[in-house]
Amino acid sequence: MSMKAVVRQALIRAMELHTGQLRKDGVTPYIVHPIQAAILLAKAGCDDDTIAAGLLHDTVEDTPYALKELRREFGPRIAEMVDACSEDKAIQGWEKRKEELFVRLKAASREAKMVKVADALANMIDLAAALARTNGAFWKKFHATPQQKFSYFRGVYDLARAVLPKGTRREYEEALETLTRLG
Repeated sequence: MSMKAVVRQALIRAMELHTGQLRKDGVTPYIVHPIQAAILLAKAGCDDDTIAAGLLHDTVEDTPYALKELRREFGPRIAEMVDACSEDKAIQGWEKRKEELFVRLKAASREAKMVKVADALANMIDLAAALARTNGAFWKKFHATPQQKFSYFRGVYDLARAVLPKGTRREYEEALETLTRLG
């Protein structure tokens, strides 16, 4: 199986933009997360543009890369997916940012919803592993309470459930159950 040009280009750009960034555990290179999201999207049978958006989903939110640059480099379809999944950091308060994100996601394409599900699923998998490793102490790394995080993950699922392939739906439900048990 060969990697398509747009996926390769997105991987290279994401690697460049996330260089030096670490996940909340302080050890894992950040790029592992978008790669994990892209793998989940590929497993779900998504097209190359959606996989590329999975690789790029945090670039506008967490790096200096502007949406207009992404649109110029990757086109309007990938830019729409990334934009739909990106929080507006100008909005104060965790809950208010999530509410605004959900409003945009409701109007977004099926593919954008898939990218957000892959992002959330990858985060749940990593969070469950960190909670198990730290006996729950990892919650201190977040600005949100465990209940807020559970509510957010359930909200992503509820918003996208109708567009999810059966296998992705099951994997998300299992990850949410595991996380709830550990939380």
